[in-house]
Amino acid sequence: MNNLQHTPDGVRDIYGDECARKIFVKNELFSLIKSFGYCPIQTPSFEYFDVFGLDVGTTPSRELYKFFDHEGNTLVLRPDFTPSVARAYAKYFKESNVPVRFLYEGSSFSNPVNYRGRLNETAQIGAELMGERSIDSDAEIIALNAGCFEKAGLCDFIISIGDSGIFRAVFDAAKMDEDTEKEFKEYICSKNYFAAEKLSEEKNYSKEVTRCFKELPNLSGGVEMLDDAALIFSSFPRAKEAILRLRDVYNIIAEYGYDKYVKTRGLISLSSGSVISSKKTIDIPYIPAIDFKISSPLHSSKESLPIYSSISLGFDSRIRSFFASNWAKYSSLTSAFFILSSISIVSSRF
Repeated sequence: MNNLQHTPDGVRDIYGDECARKIFVKNELFSLIKSFGYCPIQTPSFEYFDVFGLDVGTTPSRELYKFFDHEGNTLVLRPDFTPSVARAYAKYFKESNVPVRFLYEGSSFSNPVNYRGRLNETAQIGAELMGERSIDSDAEIIALNAGCFEKAGLCDFIISIGDSGIFRAVFDAAKMDEDTEKEFKEYICSKNYFAAEKLSEEKNYSKEVTRCFKELPNLSGGVEMLDDAALIFSSFPRAKEAILRLRDVYNIIAEYGYDKYVKTRGLISLSSGSVISSKKTIDIPYIPAIDFKISSPLHSSKESLPIYSSISLGFDSRIRSFFASNWAKYSSLTSAFFILSSISIVSSRF
C-alpha cells in the first residue's frame, strides 16, 4: 500500500460540503459562547506529561500520544483541553477575585486500544468557567450547552441534571464502609435498583435509608418529581439541600429559556473528586456537585443516545493539582466546564 496517499488509522481528511459545514458550525458556536462573556484562550498542542497525568487528566497513560524532547522530558499531545486551561488559569489568574471565562477550540488526541467508533483526533470547542462556586455558574454552563446544540441544528435532545449530594448524604448517614459504598454505587450506576434495596435490607440499615433505595425507580422525571424526592429524603438534611439546589438550577435554566429540554434524572450522580468516583477518592472536604447529561433519541429506536455529559465540582480536582501544597488557599475556586461533542459529528447532524 502506498502510504503517501493514505492517512493513519484514527484520522481522516475533511473536505467539500462536510468541511464547509464544520467551519460554519464552529463559527456559530464560537459566536454564541462569546456572547455569554467567554474570552478565547489558546494553549499548546502538547505539554509536559504531568499536565495530563493520573492526578490531573482523565485519559489512561497508555492511550496518550507520548514523545520526548532533547532534554529527555516526556511530552504529550493534549487528550483533553481542561487540564491545559486549568494550568494556564493557575499560572496567570490564581490571584483573580472574579470569575474567569475561557473559550477554546482545536483538536485533541488519544490513542485508544479500542476505537469505540471514535477518531484519534477529535475537533472540539468548549468553555471553562472558573472562580465561582454557585448554582448560577452551573445553570449558565447547562444553558450554554443547550444553546450550542440548538445552534448546531440538534433540537431533539434532553438535558438531565442530578446532584451527588443527595446520595452522598445517605451514604454518610448509614456510615457505610468503603467496600459497601462501592457496591451500592455499582448497583446505582447500572440501575440495578432491586439489588441496591436488597443490599440495604441485608445490612440492616434504618427504614429511612432502605426507603431511599426502594424508591430509586420512581426518582426520575420532570421538576415536579422533586417534591416527592423531598419527602423521601426528609430524614437527610444535606440531601434536602441538594434537592433545593436542583430546583434552583432548574429555575435559572428556565429563565434562559431552555427548561423545555430539562428533566431531573434519578437524582443519581457518579461524580469525580471527593464525592463519588469510579476511579479514586480525593482527600478533600465534601463539596456539592451538580452534574448533567445530554441525550438524544435514536432514529431507529425509542432509546436515548448519550451525546455529552459533564460534572461541575465545587473544587475541581484538576485545578487543585496545579496549586500544589497551597491549594487550600484557593479552595473557593470552581470549575464548571463542558466539552462539546466532536464538531464533525455535530455537523453531520446539522
